[in-house]
Amino acid sequence: HVEAWTPCPDAQVLCAGDGSGLACPCANSGAVGHGCANSAFASGAALVGAGTNSVAEDGFSLQAANLTGSVCLFFQGTTAVTPTVIDDGIGCVGGGIVRLGTKPVVGSASRYPQSGDAAIHVRGAVPAVGGTFVYQAFYRNAVTGFCPPATSNRTNGLIVTWAP
Repeated sequence: HVEAWTPCPDAQVLCAGDGSGLACPCANSGAVGHGCANSAFASGAALVGAGTNSVAEDGFSLQAANLTGSVCLFFQGTTAVTPTVIDDGIGCVGGGIVRLGTKPVVGSASRYPQSGDAAIHVRGAVPAVGGTFVYQAFYRNAVTGFCPPATSNRTNGLIVTWAP
């Protein structure tokens, strides 16, 4: 589940499925700043950054809520790309993509890292000088009648600038 967290003030939402940019594929707009709606949550799944986004003091985590399915894949890209419809949602992460980890969905939520996982800056190879990276999460939405024929969706995206 998503635990108590301190939002990262440097994380900027992009690629929201709330109708503010590219339309969701089945008129399934979500809430402001969320991804496109899914079969269980009309507000769509939300990805937030929490903690300290510093390479030297990495306490940063990605937390996703309003997920369907049993697992969630968190990933990082080096650039934000023009939003594109992908299955039931919108994708906007490009460049060099790193799969940070596939984590269980418990109580409609998930997070990365979890106990035993490499820190995001380590897994994502964020340089010691910091830099700007883009994050998003993919999850299953296997109700085939929801937005046929696709069975997956994405959260909103986040742009995070890492300090050294």
